[in-house]
Amino acid sequence: MSGIASFQSGIPLTIYSQQDSSGVGTGYDRADLVGPTHIFDPRSLHTFSADCTGGALASDVHFYFDPTAYNCTGVAPLTFGNAGRNTVRGPGFSQIDVAASKTVGSLFHTQSWYVAPPAPPPVPVVEVAPPPPTAPPLPFTVMGSYARPGDSTVYFLTRGDRVFDVHVGDTIDNTYSVDSAANGQLQLTYKPLNIQQALPLGVSQ
Repeated sequence: MSGIASFQSGIPLTIYSQQDSSGVGTGYDRADLVGPTHIFDPRSLHTFSADCTGGALASDVHFYFDPTAYNCTGVAPLTFGNAGRNTVRGPGFSQIDVAASKTVGSLFHTQSWYVAPPAPPPVPVVEVAPPPPTAPPLPFTVMGSYARPGDSTVYFLTRGDRVFDVHVGDTIDNTYSVDSAANGQLQLTYKPLNIQQALPLGVSQ
């Protein structure tokens, strides 16, 4: 069961007179409103004798509004009539459509011999181990070294605007330990990961 309902209000109407009271020759002069406007059931019958019916007796006629509320023939000269535009709204419209339907099953039984193929095997999940942690690049640059007879060698390292004078066995900022110096390289250990790194040495002074 289904249905569609449509409702529409009436269009606005303007009551015009039967004369050119304004003298402009347009033929669209409005009537004078002389009484309250009464709206009737369009299916009912009414009898009127008034100016807006042409001056003749209208007997048992379907009227939508009371024509005696308007003066259509006695509008004062050089006026357009005092009835406003769109003062009467025409009859509305309503419609309801209903439909009924019934689903009837098939008279003949159908059967399919199709067998669906098996589902593909699940894709194996390959777990990739994260790369091992690595130490950051060494932040130091060797400015040079100095060795006095009988003393251990002092190495001068720079990091930014800081200068460090270190010996083998020292620790820098509790982060790097100076392990050894051999083959033109200074061996340092990055303590957080215990990874050893090599820093090229400059020319000894």
